[in-house]
Amino acid sequence: MFLRTSPFLLALVLITSGCDGSEQVASIPEPPPAQPQETPKSDSVLARFGSSHGMCIGYCTQEYELKGDGLLARRKGGGRGDPSTHPADQEQTLAIDKATIDAAMAKFDAAVLDAAPDVIGCPDCADGGRCWVEVVRDGKSRTVTFDCSTGSEQLKPFTDALWQLAEQVKWPEGDEP
Repeated sequence: MFLRTSPFLLALVLITSGCDGSEQVASIPEPPPAQPQETPKSDSVLARFGSSHGMCIGYCTQEYELKGDGLLARRKGGGRGDPSTHPADQEQTLAIDKATIDAAMAKFDAAVLDAAPDVIGCPDCADGGRCWVEVVRDGKSRTVTFDCSTGSEQLKPFTDALWQLAEQVKWPEGDEP
C-alpha cells in the first residue's frame, strides 16, 4: 500500500535493487572509422512545415515537405463549412532547383531552432492559426509550433523562406484556401 502512494520510494527501491555492491567497469567501444559525408538523397526530407486553422471553411490544413528535389504539398478539406464543397484532400509535388532549395535552407539556423521553445505564443487562439516547422538533423526531429498571425521572430528568416516556396504551389482554380 505504501509503495502505491509513493512513486519516489518505488523508484528508489527498483534502482537500488539492481546494485549488488560489486564494481563494474564499462568498456568504451572504439569509434567507427570516419566515413565520407553522404550527400542528401533527393527523397530525404530537409524540413516539414505547415498550418491549420480551427475556425476555417475549406482547405484548413496545409502541410509541406521540402526535399532535395522539390516540395511535396498537401492540403486537407474540412473545417466548419459544407464538407461537399472541399471533399478531397489534395497533393502535388513542385520541382524546385537546387539553388532555390539551398537559398531557403541557408536561412536555417540550428542554434536558433534549438533555443526556441516547443510552443511560442498561443497557436490557433482566436484563430490566428497554428503554424509549425520541423527539421530533422542527425536522426533527431525538432518541431516548433507558433501562432500564424504573429509568427516567430526567432525563426522568421527561415519560415519566411519556406512559405515563399509554398506560395509557388498552384492549386486548381476556385480552390484557393
